[in-house]
Amino acid sequence: MKRTALVQIRVNNDISKKIYGQFLDEVDKITVLPTGLEVTTDVATTGFIELLRLLETEHINHSVIESREYTKQELKEAAFFHVGVLYPWEHDVLKDAEYHGTKYIKNPRCERCGKVQASKLMLDVKKIGKRHFVHIRPELIITEYAKGVIESNQLSWL
Repeated sequence: MKRTALVQIRVNNDISKKIYGQFLDEVDKITVLPTGLEVTTDVATTGFIELLRLLETEHINHSVIESREYTKQELKEAAFFHVGVLYPWEHDVLKDAEYHGTKYIKNPRCERCGKVQASKLMLDVKKIGKRHFVHIRPELIITEYAKGVIESNQLSWL
């Protein structure tokens, strides 16, 4: 597994220059932004560990986002997968599921809208593009292809 960190550092110009000079050769990529620095590097490097140590001891405002890449062998041997769906599906709020043909009946069970779905969900999925998982908070929307992969591999949600 390869772990990569994206570190966003929000600092003034003087501190930005100091960190840039100190870590330029210690991390994979460092970019100067108007609000500070953005550092991308392998989590296993000593540069990453030293950078985090500096940020913590100096109380410098920062955030870290970690991504992971797995080998085919690791994926094959995995017992479980955690699927994080980061793509929010932006849709026309005036053209909701009912607009596209989904039928609803009045029912007081739903405190939010006073209706419950009574037919197959109908949505305009052109905006999903090539993605197979999207969300309209709090619902998860998947394509027929993703459904087929889940069913044919007997996957289940935990």
